[in-house]
Amino acid sequence: MPIKALLLPGLDGTGKLLDDFAQAAPSKMICEIVRYEKHFTTLDDFVTVAALKLRTETKTVVIAESFSGPIATQLASRFPERIAAIVFAASFVEPPYGSLLRLIRAFPKLALNNLISDNLTSDNLTFGNLIFRRWLVKHCCLNGVQDKSLIDKALTVVESLDADVIRRRVALLSRVESVSSSAIPVLDFQATHDRALSRTATTSVAQTFPNATTVKFDAPHFLLLAQPVQCWIEIEKYLANIIGSE
Repeated sequence: MPIKALLLPGLDGTGKLLDDFAQAAPSKMICEIVRYEKHFTTLDDFVTVAALKLRTETKTVVIAESFSGPIATQLASRFPERIAAIVFAASFVEPPYGSLLRLIRAFPKLALNNLISDNLTSDNLTFGNLIFRRWLVKHCCLNGVQDKSLIDKALTVVESLDADVIRRRVALLSRVESVSSSAIPVLDFQATHDRALSRTATTSVAQTFPNATTVKFDAPHFLLLAQPVQCWIEIEKYLANIIGSE
C-alpha cells in the first residue's frame, strides 16, 4: 500500500533542495513537497499551507527539514489523526538561539584563514551579501561534500533568495513556543557535522520527544540533499517497525 510523505522545506522555503530527495524515494512512497510563499509572516501561515496537503483518508508521514521542525510540531498538535509519523531532518522544535549568531561570529575568522578568497569586511556579514551566502552553503550547510553538482544546486537556490524574506523567517524562529510531547512516532535525524545549528537546537527534538528514535549521520546540515538514499533507508526501516507494531 502506498505511503504519502509530505516534505516540508528548510529556510529557503522553495522546496527545490528537496527535489533530489523526493526523486530518490522508494516506489511505495508518494512524495509531495510543500513550497512556502514569500509573503508568509506568521507560523500559522506556514502551518495552514502544509495542513492543506494532509490527506484525510489516510495518514501521512511528515518529513521536516531544518526550519520546518516547529511547523511539523504544530501539525502534530492540530491534526494528530492525519499523521503517521514525523521525521525531523537536521531540525529543531525550540528557538535555535545562538545558531546563526555563532555562524556570524565565526565568519571573519574563517575568512582570514583563506577558506574563501573574496574580500570581506565586518560590514558585509549579512544574508543580503552573496559572499556570505556562498560561505554559508560551502562551509556551514554542505561542509565536507565534494559533489560539485550538489554544491552548485544549493548555491543557485540560496543566491536567488530574497534577503528580506529570510530575515523575517529568522525573526519568526525567535518567537517559536516550546511544545509538549506527542504520541505520534518521531524519527530524529541528526547531522554530526551540522555547523548551522547549535548543539542545543540539534538535540531539542530528542529532549522534547523522549520516545523519539534518533539516527546520527556523518553529514552536514543539508542532510537530505547530501545523503538522500541513506535517509530513505532509515525512514523505511523505521516505518516498517511502527506499522508492524500497530
